[in-house]
Formats: sequence, C-alpha cells, structure tokens
Amino acid sequence: FECNSPGNAVNTNPIFKLPFGQIFVRAVCSSGVGALRGVINSYIAVNKDRVGLNDGNKIATDPDAQMALALAVSTVDECETIMFRNFDDMLEAARNDTSLPIEERIKMRFDASLVAGKCSDAINRMFIACGAQGIYRDHPLNRAWLDINAGRQHVANNPFKFGRNVGGVMMGGENSDFFL
Repeated sequence: FECNSPGNAVNTNPIFKLPFGQIFVRAVCSSGVGALRGVINSYIAVNKDRVGLNDGNKIATDPDAQMALALAVSTVDECETIMFRNFDDMLEAARNDTSLPIEERIKMRFDASLVAGKCSDAINRMFIACGAQGIYRDHPLNRAWLDINAGRQHVANNPFKFGRNVGGVMMGGENSDFFL
C-alpha cells in the first residue's frame, strides 16, 4: 500500500510502484465497462429490426430504446475516460518516484467505486428496452445483465462509504480508508 514492496528491487518497472488498493478496485470495476461495451452491438442487432408485439412499431424508433443505447455508449466513454486518466496520473507519479497526495488517491478510489453503478444503470435501461425476451438465458443481453449486476454487488463497488470519505476529508476530517 505504501508502494515500496521489497520486490521493487528486482521489478523496476513503474507499474510495480502503483498502490495495490488502487489496482485491485479497478480490476473489480473494469469488467462492468467491458461487459457494457461488449453488449452494445448485440443490443443494436436485437433491436434494429425488431417489431414490438404490443403496438407493431419498430423498436429502433422507440425513444426509450434509442436513449438506452445512447446512455450506454456515453457511460462506457465516461467510465473509460476517468479510469484511464486516473491510471495515467498514478503511473506518472510512479515513473517520477513521487507519491500521489492522499486526497487524490481517495478521490480516485471513489471514482472507481462509481463505475459499476453507472454500468448497472445503463444495462438495466437496455434490458428493459428489450422487453420480456431479455429474461431468457439465450438472449444476447442476459449474460451481460447478470454479470454487470453481480459485479455491482462487490463491496469495492459500493460508492457510499468512499464518497463519504471524499467529502469528509475535503471538509477537514480524517481519512477512513486504509485500502488506498
């Protein structure tokens, strides 16, 4: 956690100087981004020519289906942008043999905890827009829906504790997270 493992004498690549707590939480939340990215094309394929059984209209013209797709694409972009930016900042500090201020590490930890919820919200909107057929195991969105929502349940993906820590430290409180 202090980025000074005895293995650093042999493993000199800066990646070995990154805080384990920061790497672990990204391993836990990144799968949601990958699953959401992976299911976008399936969502398009399922809904592009599908006709709703209740009204006979093409799903591709349904504003809710269109919005669900747009929000999923935007969610992937937002999450990747923030995660890559934070990782680049950590790696730059490691290359320069400097430590990130604890306030930055706390904020990066909070950023990572938000990813699963954002991905879960996006896949849930897509799932709903697919109608009842999405509940079947062979539906292309079903596996991603299950995986993303299961990942959302990991303690590392619960933002409330980490958000309170960010806000508390910003207002003069003590850091309450040792896993940074």
